[in-house]
Amino acid sequence: MLNADSGKPVGVIADTSGVHGIAIASAANRGFTSNGTENTITMFGAESLRVIAEIPVGTGPGGIYFDGLSNRVFTDNHGSHDISVIDAASGKVVGTVRIEGAGEQAASDGDGLTFVNLEDKSEVAAFDPKTLEVKKRFPIGAAKRPPVSP
Repeated sequence: MLNADSGKPVGVIADTSGVHGIAIASAANRGFTSNGTENTITMFGAESLRVIAEIPVGTGPGGIYFDGLSNRVFTDNHGSHDISVIDAASGKVVGTVRIEGAGEQAASDGDGLTFVNLEDKSEVAAFDPKTLEVKKRFPIGAAKRPPVSP
């Protein structure tokens, strides 16, 4: 873990095999890593960096993000083509979004929808982070990935 201001190391979060990302739930004083090779999420103390729990999720968790409106952590599971939903305070899995694609990254509109790009479908899906219902899908046409520089 690095200090965001100085870039200097401040500690290590143990046993995060295949870590793909990290999400911080500041109000709960919790952090979460997505461990792609273990099919788990590690929940840790945001200040102590002490591991609190290993949480089983779908297959191949990658992108991970926190939604402050629902107080939930979401992880895009590439292998099972779904999104695991975790209560940030308790660390309990509270549901699954049936996204039917390999989610990569996501962003919230601040009004109750989360948008996630599905890299294998060339589309963006919008879901409600409270009800976990997929509301809309937006095809992105022929775009497959950013152009590669020579």
